[in-house]
Amino acid sequence: MRQCVINNATDFFKAVDEGSQIVVTLITAEAVQEREKSLDLRDVFANAAQIQGISQYHWVGINHKGELTTKRYSAAEVSTNNVVDESSDLESSDCDSRSPQDVIPIATEIGQWYAVYWRPNNYQFIGRELQIELDRRVTMEFVHQTAEDVNCFKPTNDIDTVPACDILIKIESPTPLSSSRCSAVKLTDSEYQHVQEAFRSKVEDM
Repeated sequence: MRQCVINNATDFFKAVDEGSQIVVTLITAEAVQEREKSLDLRDVFANAAQIQGISQYHWVGINHKGELTTKRYSAAEVSTNNVVDESSDLESSDCDSRSPQDVIPIATEIGQWYAVYWRPNNYQFIGRELQIELDRRVTMEFVHQTAEDVNCFKPTNDIDTVPACDILIKIESPTPLSSSRCSAVKLTDSEYQHVQEAFRSKVEDM
C-alpha cells in the first residue's frame, strides 16, 4: 500500500491526484483571501444586522422578495430582528392549522430514533432519522409493528418522508426481541408506553 506523508493541503492534493479517480481542486490560502477581498466579506460581516437567537435556527436563505428568511427545527421560541421567520407558516396540507407553538417541530438528530404519527392511516410508527429536509420534513427508515398494541417491530427497509411536526417523541434504539429472533425488535415497556401515550395525545388534540 502506498504511504503518503501529509503535512499540508498541497501534499494532500498531490497524494490524491497521483493515479486516483477522485477529482480534487487545490485552493491556496492566498486564493481564498483574494476571493474574500473581491466579495468585501470583511465589510459584509462587519455591517451585518445582528440576529438574536441565531443558534436556534437550522436554515437561512433569501425568499422571492429578497428578504432574509430562517427556518427553525426546535420547540424553542426566539425573537428576530428584520428577519422573516417561516417556521410558523402553517399553510401546509401536512400539518394542522393550530397556533405556532403547538406545531413547531421538536429538535431532531440524524441517526436517532423517533415515534412518528402517520397521518394517512391515523397510526404510529417508529423509525430512525436519515435526513433533515429544508421544507420542514424529515426522511426516516421505519420498522413496522407486527400487530396493533404489540411491542414487536420488524425491519422492512421502509424509507419515507414525513412532516417534522408529526414526530411525537424521541425514543431509545429498539433492541432484538430475543436471541433467537434477531430480525424482530422491541422497545422497553416504559418506552413503548410513552409512545402509546404520545400517540393518543396527538389524536385527541387534532
